[in-house]
Amino acid sequence: MRLFGEAGLKYLQNKHRGGTNGKKGTRYEDQFAAFKIAEILAEHVEHPEPLPVIEEQAFGFVDDLAIASQRATKYYQCKNSDSVSWTGGDHPIETDFKSQVDLASALQKPAPAVQLVVADSDLAAKLGGKIPAQISEHSSVEFFPFFGSVNQLVLSHPPLREKLAALTRVENPKDDELEATFSALLLAWVRVLGGSSVEEIVQSARKQSPQLLRVFPLTDGVEFLQQAFKDALARIPGLSYSVKRGFFSWNADGVSVTLERDCASEEFGRFQQRVINAKPNDIDAFWDLMP
Repeated sequence: MRLFGEAGLKYLQNKHRGGTNGKKGTRYEDQFAAFKIAEILAEHVEHPEPLPVIEEQAFGFVDDLAIASQRATKYYQCKNSDSVSWTGGDHPIETDFKSQVDLASALQKPAPAVQLVVADSDLAAKLGGKIPAQISEHSSVEFFPFFGSVNQLVLSHPPLREKLAALTRVENPKDDELEATFSALLLAWVRVLGGSSVEEIVQSARKQSPQLLRVFPLTDGVEFLQQAFKDALARIPGLSYSVKRGFFSWNADGVSVTLERDCASEEFGRFQQRVINAKPNDIDAFWDLMP
Protein backbone atom coordinates (compact mmCIF):
# COMPACT_ATOMS: atom_id res chain seq x y z
CA MET A 1 0.00 0.00 0.00
CA ARG A 2 2.79 2.44 0.91
CA LEU A 3 4.73 1.72 -2.27
CA PHE A 4 1.99 1.31 -4.86
CA GLY A 5 -1.27 2.58 -3.37
CA GLU A 6 -4.62 0.87 -3.18
CA ALA A 7 -4.77 0.19 -6.94
CA GLY A 8 -1.38 -1.57 -6.86
CA LEU A 9 -2.38 -3.70 -3.89
CA LYS A 10 -5.66 -4.69 -5.54
CA TYR A 11 -3.82 -5.62 -8.75
CA LEU A 12 -1.46 -7.89 -6.82
CA GLN A 13 -4.31 -9.56 -4.94
CA ASN A 14 -6.18 -10.25 -8.19
CA LYS A 15 -3.00 -11.46 -9.88
CA HIS A 16 -2.47 -14.14 -7.25
CA ARG A 17 -6.03 -15.35 -6.93
CA GLY A 18 -6.14 -19.08 -7.69
CA GLY A 19 -2.60 -19.95 -6.62
CA THR A 20 -0.93 -22.93 -8.28
CA ASN A 21 -3.93 -25.08 -9.09
CA GLY A 22 -3.65 -27.34 -12.12
CA LYS A 23 0.12 -27.80 -12.12
CA LYS A 24 0.82 -30.98 -14.10
CA GLY A 25 4.37 -30.64 -15.39
CA THR A 26 3.40 -29.92 -18.99
CA ARG A 27 3.32 -26.14 -18.53
CA TYR A 28 6.04 -23.99 -20.02
CA GLU A 29 6.72 -22.52 -16.58
CA ASP A 30 7.24 -25.95 -15.03
CA GLN A 31 9.70 -27.08 -17.67
CA PHE A 32 11.64 -23.85 -17.36
CA ALA A 33 11.74 -24.25 -13.58
CA ALA A 34 13.14 -27.77 -13.96
CA PHE A 35 15.75 -26.39 -16.37
CA LYS A 36 16.79 -23.76 -13.82
CA ILE A 37 17.06 -26.46 -11.15
CA ALA A 38 19.33 -28.47 -13.45
CA GLU A 39 21.36 -25.33 -14.19
CA ILE A 40 21.77 -24.52 -10.50
CA LEU A 41 22.83 -28.06 -9.66
CA ALA A 42 25.31 -28.24 -12.55
CA GLU A 43 26.87 -24.97 -11.39
CA HIS A 44 26.97 -26.38 -7.85
CA VAL A 45 28.98 -29.35 -9.14
CA GLU A 46 31.62 -26.97 -10.51
CA HIS A 47 31.50 -24.44 -7.67
CA PRO A 48 29.92 -25.90 -4.53
CA GLU A 49 28.02 -23.23 -2.60
CA PRO A 50 24.83 -23.30 -0.54
CA LEU A 51 21.91 -24.11 -2.83
CA PRO A 52 19.18 -21.48 -3.22
CA VAL A 53 15.45 -21.57 -2.58
CA ILE A 54 13.13 -21.69 -5.59
CA GLU A 55 9.50 -20.56 -5.44
CA GLU A 56 6.57 -20.29 -7.82
CA GLN A 57 3.75 -17.77 -7.54
CA ALA A 58 5.67 -15.69 -5.00
CA PHE A 59 3.57 -12.70 -3.96
CA GLY A 60 4.84 -10.01 -6.29
CA PHE A 61 4.54 -8.39 -9.70
CA VAL A 62 6.83 -10.94 -11.41
CA ASP A 63 5.78 -14.26 -9.99
CA ASP A 64 6.22 -17.23 -12.33
CA LEU A 65 9.45 -18.13 -10.56
CA ALA A 66 11.74 -16.67 -7.91
CA ILE A 67 15.20 -17.97 -7.03
CA ALA A 68 16.75 -16.63 -3.85
CA SER A 69 20.33 -17.26 -2.74
CA GLN A 70 22.47 -15.58 -0.12
CA ARG A 71 23.84 -13.24 -2.78
CA ALA A 72 20.94 -12.48 -5.11
CA THR A 73 17.22 -12.78 -5.78
CA LYS A 74 15.99 -13.27 -9.32
CA TYR A 75 12.40 -13.18 -10.56
CA TYR A 76 11.25 -14.75 -13.83
CA GLN A 77 8.25 -14.07 -16.06
CA CYS A 78 7.61 -16.81 -18.67
CA LYS A 79 5.77 -15.97 -21.89
CA ASN A 80 5.09 -18.81 -24.33
CA SER A 81 3.66 -16.49 -26.97
CA ASP A 82 4.69 -14.92 -30.26
CA SER A 83 3.29 -11.52 -29.30
CA VAL A 84 5.20 -10.22 -26.32
CA SER A 85 6.22 -6.60 -25.80
CA TRP A 86 7.57 -4.50 -22.98
CA THR A 87 4.79 -1.93 -23.08
CA GLY A 88 1.61 -3.61 -24.35
CA GLY A 89 -1.52 -4.43 -22.34
CA ASP A 90 -3.21 -3.01 -19.28
CA HIS A 91 -0.30 -4.05 -17.07
CA PRO A 92 2.87 -3.77 -19.19
CA ILE A 93 5.83 -6.02 -18.46
CA GLU A 94 7.99 -2.92 -18.14
CA THR A 95 5.83 -1.63 -15.29
CA ASP A 96 5.66 -5.01 -13.55
CA PHE A 97 9.45 -5.39 -13.75
CA LYS A 98 10.08 -1.94 -12.26
CA SER A 99 7.51 -2.54 -9.53
CA GLN A 100 9.06 -5.92 -8.69
CA VAL A 101 12.53 -4.47 -8.24
CA ASP A 102 11.09 -1.65 -6.13
CA LEU A 103 9.21 -4.14 -3.97
CA ALA A 104 12.19 -6.46 -3.56
CA SER A 105 14.45 -3.55 -2.68
CA ALA A 106 11.96 -2.36 -0.05
CA LEU A 107 11.94 -5.86 1.39
CA GLN A 108 15.77 -5.74 1.45
CA LYS A 109 16.18 -8.71 -0.87
CA PRO A 110 19.81 -9.09 -1.98
CA ALA A 111 20.63 -7.85 -5.50
CA PRO A 112 17.12 -8.15 -7.00
CA ALA A 113 16.86 -8.73 -10.76
CA VAL A 114 14.12 -9.70 -13.19
CA GLN A 115 14.17 -11.79 -16.35
CA LEU A 116 11.72 -12.27 -19.18
CA VAL A 117 11.70 -15.81 -20.62
CA VAL A 118 10.27 -16.40 -24.10
CA ALA A 119 9.94 -19.47 -26.33
CA ASP A 120 11.10 -17.86 -29.57
CA SER A 121 14.81 -17.15 -30.09
CA ASP A 122 14.25 -14.27 -32.54
CA LEU A 123 11.77 -12.67 -30.17
CA ALA A 124 14.24 -13.05 -27.30
CA ALA A 125 16.93 -11.27 -29.32
CA LYS A 126 14.51 -8.50 -30.30
CA LEU A 127 13.28 -7.92 -26.74
CA GLY A 128 16.79 -8.15 -25.35
CA GLY A 129 17.89 -5.36 -27.65
CA LYS A 130 15.04 -3.06 -26.62
CA ILE A 131 14.91 -3.27 -22.83
CA PRO A 132 13.38 0.02 -21.60
CA ALA A 133 15.87 2.37 -19.99
CA GLN A 134 14.10 2.53 -16.60
CA ILE A 135 14.47 -1.24 -16.09
CA SER A 136 17.61 -2.02 -18.10
CA GLU A 137 19.93 -2.10 -15.09
CA HIS A 138 18.08 -4.98 -13.45
CA SER A 139 16.41 -6.74 -16.42
CA SER A 140 17.36 -9.36 -19.01
CA VAL A 141 15.77 -11.72 -21.56
CA GLU A 142 16.33 -15.46 -21.93
CA PHE A 143 15.29 -17.85 -24.68
CA PHE A 144 13.88 -21.20 -23.57
CA PRO A 145 12.03 -23.35 -26.13
CA PHE A 146 8.70 -25.09 -25.64
CA PHE A 147 7.90 -28.35 -27.41
CA GLY A 148 5.25 -29.78 -25.12
CA SER A 149 7.15 -33.09 -25.20
CA VAL A 150 9.92 -33.51 -22.63
CA ASN A 151 11.68 -35.89 -25.00
CA GLN A 152 11.81 -33.29 -27.77
CA LEU A 153 12.95 -30.59 -25.37
CA VAL A 154 15.87 -32.68 -24.11
CA LEU A 155 16.86 -33.75 -27.62
CA SER A 156 16.68 -30.24 -29.06
CA HIS A 157 18.04 -27.85 -26.41
CA PRO A 158 21.86 -28.13 -26.03
CA PRO A 159 22.10 -25.98 -22.88
CA LEU A 160 19.71 -28.36 -21.10
CA ARG A 161 21.62 -31.42 -22.31
CA GLU A 162 24.87 -29.91 -21.05
CA LYS A 163 23.47 -29.27 -17.58
CA LEU A 164 21.87 -32.71 -17.33
CA ALA A 165 25.09 -34.45 -18.36
CA ALA A 166 26.74 -33.03 -15.24
CA LEU A 167 24.00 -34.52 -13.04
CA THR A 168 23.61 -38.09 -14.28
CA ARG A 169 24.93 -41.20 -12.57
CA VAL A 170 27.26 -41.90 -15.50
CA GLU A 171 29.71 -39.53 -17.13
CA ASN A 172 28.65 -40.10 -20.75
CA PRO A 173 24.87 -40.45 -20.57
CA LYS A 174 22.68 -41.60 -23.43
CA ASP A 175 19.69 -39.62 -24.62
CA ASP A 176 17.23 -41.72 -22.64
CA GLU A 177 19.28 -41.19 -19.47
CA LEU A 178 19.25 -37.43 -20.01
CA GLU A 179 15.49 -37.46 -20.54
CA ALA A 180 14.88 -39.63 -17.48
CA THR A 181 17.03 -37.35 -15.34
CA PHE A 182 15.15 -34.26 -16.49
CA SER A 183 11.82 -36.00 -15.92
CA ALA A 184 12.88 -36.88 -12.36
CA LEU A 185 13.72 -33.24 -11.62
CA LEU A 186 10.49 -32.08 -13.25
CA LEU A 187 8.40 -34.50 -11.22
CA ALA A 188 10.12 -33.43 -8.00
CA TRP A 189 9.40 -29.79 -8.86
CA VAL A 190 5.74 -30.44 -9.74
CA ARG A 191 5.27 -31.92 -6.27
CA VAL A 192 6.40 -28.68 -4.65
CA LEU A 193 3.65 -26.42 -3.39
CA GLY A 194 4.89 -22.86 -3.30
CA GLY A 195 8.61 -23.03 -2.63
CA SER A 196 11.42 -25.35 -1.65
CA SER A 197 15.19 -25.43 -1.40
CA VAL A 198 16.89 -26.90 -4.46
CA GLU A 199 18.61 -29.31 -2.05
CA GLU A 200 15.22 -30.75 -1.04
CA ILE A 201 14.13 -31.02 -4.67
CA VAL A 202 17.18 -32.96 -5.80
CA GLN A 203 16.90 -35.28 -2.79
CA SER A 204 13.25 -35.88 -3.70
CA ALA A 205 14.27 -36.70 -7.27
CA ARG A 206 16.96 -39.11 -6.07
CA LYS A 207 14.58 -40.80 -3.66
CA GLN A 208 12.13 -41.38 -6.50
CA SER A 209 14.83 -42.48 -8.99
CA PRO A 210 18.07 -43.30 -7.13
CA GLN A 211 19.60 -44.88 -10.23
CA LEU A 212 19.48 -41.68 -12.30
CA LEU A 213 21.16 -38.77 -10.55
CA ARG A 214 24.60 -38.40 -9.08
CA VAL A 215 24.86 -38.17 -5.31
CA PHE A 216 24.07 -34.93 -3.51
CA PRO A 217 25.60 -33.64 -1.27
CA LEU A 218 28.55 -34.04 -3.61
CA THR A 219 30.86 -36.99 -3.06
CA ASP A 220 32.82 -39.42 -5.24
CA GLY A 221 31.85 -42.18 -2.82
CA VAL A 222 35.34 -43.58 -2.25
CA GLU A 223 34.89 -43.23 1.50
CA PHE A 224 32.24 -45.97 1.44
CA LEU A 225 34.59 -48.66 0.06
CA GLN A 226 35.77 -51.07 2.72
CA GLN A 227 39.45 -52.03 2.70
CA ALA A 228 38.60 -55.73 2.62
CA PHE A 229 36.44 -55.07 -0.46
CA LYS A 230 39.29 -53.27 -2.22
CA ASP A 231 41.66 -56.09 -1.30
CA ALA A 232 39.26 -58.63 -2.81
CA LEU A 233 38.99 -56.63 -6.05
CA ALA A 234 42.76 -56.40 -6.32
CA ARG A 235 42.95 -60.21 -6.51
CA ILE A 236 40.74 -60.45 -9.63
CA PRO A 237 42.85 -60.57 -12.81
CA GLY A 238 41.93 -57.99 -15.48
CA LEU A 239 39.49 -56.05 -13.31
CA SER A 240 39.70 -52.28 -12.99
CA TYR A 241 37.25 -50.07 -11.14
CA SER A 242 36.49 -46.47 -10.28
CA VAL A 243 34.16 -44.56 -7.98
CA LYS A 244 32.70 -41.34 -9.42
CA ARG A 245 29.61 -39.25 -8.75
CA GLY A 246 28.87 -41.53 -5.80
CA PHE A 247 28.63 -44.75 -7.86
CA PHE A 248 30.89 -47.78 -8.33
CA SER A 249 31.95 -48.74 -11.87
CA TRP A 250 34.05 -51.67 -13.07
CA ASN A 251 35.62 -52.74 -16.34
CA ALA A 252 36.94 -56.08 -17.57
CA ASP A 253 37.24 -57.87 -20.93
CA GLY A 254 35.65 -54.93 -22.75
CA VAL A 255 32.63 -54.86 -20.45
CA SER A 256 31.87 -51.71 -18.45
CA VAL A 257 29.24 -51.60 -15.71
CA THR A 258 28.11 -48.81 -13.38
CA LEU A 259 25.99 -50.07 -10.51
CA GLU A 260 22.52 -48.57 -10.16
CA ARG A 261 22.74 -48.03 -6.41
CA ASP A 262 25.12 -45.50 -4.92
CA CYS A 263 28.01 -46.41 -2.67
CA ALA A 264 26.18 -45.21 0.46
CA SER A 265 23.19 -47.48 -0.16
CA GLU A 266 22.36 -50.64 1.73
CA GLU A 267 22.35 -52.56 -1.56
CA PHE A 268 25.96 -51.60 -2.24
CA GLY A 269 26.91 -52.42 1.32
CA ARG A 270 25.48 -55.92 0.89
CA PHE A 271 27.33 -56.28 -2.43
CA GLN A 272 30.60 -55.36 -0.75
CA GLN A 273 30.01 -57.96 1.92
CA ARG A 274 29.27 -60.67 -0.65
CA VAL A 275 32.54 -59.92 -2.45
CA ILE A 276 34.48 -59.89 0.82
CA ASN A 277 33.02 -63.24 1.86
CA ALA A 278 33.29 -64.97 -1.53
CA LYS A 279 36.79 -63.74 -2.46
CA PRO A 280 36.17 -64.26 -6.21
CA ASN A 281 39.25 -65.24 -8.21
CA ASP A 282 38.00 -64.35 -11.71
CA ILE A 283 35.56 -62.11 -13.55
CA ASP A 284 32.88 -64.80 -13.87
CA ALA A 285 32.80 -65.38 -10.13
CA PHE A 286 32.71 -61.63 -9.53
CA TRP A 287 29.85 -61.21 -12.02
CA ASP A 288 27.78 -63.77 -10.12
CA LEU A 289 27.89 -61.48 -7.08
CA MET A 290 26.40 -58.45 -8.84
CA PRO A 291 23.37 -56.80 -7.20
